[in-house]
Amino acid sequence: MTLAFPARTGAALAAAALLLPFAAACSSGTDGGTPSGPAPASGGPSADDGAIGTDFTAKGIVITADCRAEKDGTKARVSLTGWRPDTAKPVAEVSFALPEHAQFMDRKGPATALQDLCLHNNPQSAGSNPTTHLMPRLRQLFDRDYQRLAVTVRDPQTGGSHVGHVDRAGKYTDLTAKAPGAAGVPAEQDALFAPDGRSLWFTVPGKEPRDPVRIASRAADTGALAERATAPLPSARTQDAPQLWLVGDKPSALLAFRVSVSPDGTRAVGANDPTRNGFRLWDFSAASPTYGTRTEGTADVPKIADTPFGDALSEDACVPWRMLDGHRVLCTSDPLPVMIDPRKVHNFWILDVDKVAASGRYDAAASGQPILTQLAAADEPDLLAVSPDGGQLLYRTAKSQNYRLFVAPTTPDSTPKELAGSTMAGVLAEPTIAVLEWR
Repeated sequence: MTLAFPARTGAALAAAALLLPFAAACSSGTDGGTPSGPAPASGGPSADDGAIGTDFTAKGIVITADCRAEKDGTKARVSLTGWRPDTAKPVAEVSFALPEHAQFMDRKGPATALQDLCLHNNPQSAGSNPTTHLMPRLRQLFDRDYQRLAVTVRDPQTGGSHVGHVDRAGKYTDLTAKAPGAAGVPAEQDALFAPDGRSLWFTVPGKEPRDPVRIASRAADTGALAERATAPLPSARTQDAPQLWLVGDKPSALLAFRVSVSPDGTRAVGANDPTRNGFRLWDFSAASPTYGTRTEGTADVPKIADTPFGDALSEDACVPWRMLDGHRVLCTSDPLPVMIDPRKVHNFWILDVDKVAASGRYDAAASGQPILTQLAAADEPDLLAVSPDGGQLLYRTAKSQNYRLFVAPTTPDSTPKELAGSTMAGVLAEPTIAVLEWR
């Protein structure tokens, strides 16, 4: 099940809870938070002088994250590194010490995206490394300029869970405690930053397994609570429960799987079940000339098209990896079905969603040619990042456990360039490292 949620209050919220899917944008600026926290320090080293600074605002850098727990498994630190992909050298580094009782490893505790980044620290979860389709969600753990990290913290006295953020100095701000909501033990979890950094969005499960899930947000400075939506989705926690994702600068919330959002925030592609079947394209633009639209109750709610086109993707063996823009999806190959084009095995290509989403049917003209040469594809590449303009790929290969790092244009039949012998290649050979974005 995939759900898209608006911000609603009062009777509108009650009415919206009966609609499936929901869609609405709500400016996080109304929460009163300050955008992205403190301004980054000025005067840091430039990307050209060889020094490593702490400013992650530079365009064109690749940002990676690593989570390391202490030996007793009770505390952890998340480290970020900014890299120049043209030189494969680091230009920025910073780390966040997680507060005590932060939920980063325990699958039985409150849900949090940090678990996907940090679970490899748990000896009982060997091999549970962050997967590349989760990277956009892991990116939303941080505010716009990587000044703060969203966390969910368990209260050992009450058993409840709070949401808040920790800054680079290790200062933890408990937003739940700043402005408590309803009476009782709070159960706020899975905190993510809105793209502008003004608010944290999160889910609240019901008291009983069959109770619906609530979606709410808190202002990142005052903790002021805003109820966003109630999902007709059971609160029982399972491995195949949909995950929270945020779409657009004026966020809408999605409960879905494998979500990728277009750079302008107007469209998103994702799945409505964990097996990657039932892929959907959602249109969050104010008006869509291509897809059928509907208004969810009030005139000020942006229109949305929830278009099933999973059958077309399956026939093309396309697993959507990233939206390059509002019209094109970068595909990786699905190894399960028989491929229509054998050249696409272990390869990447671009699919024009405008040509398939309206009808939900496969259109060979919509499917681009393989990006990598057959020789390069034979190394079974693992896609890591796409440049902001959609013109370049960053990927690694792990054939025979021999990790190598490459960049390649997104044009058909491209010959990749290896970043051999570089520090970046050595770091990204470690599968526990997550690539958050190519800015």
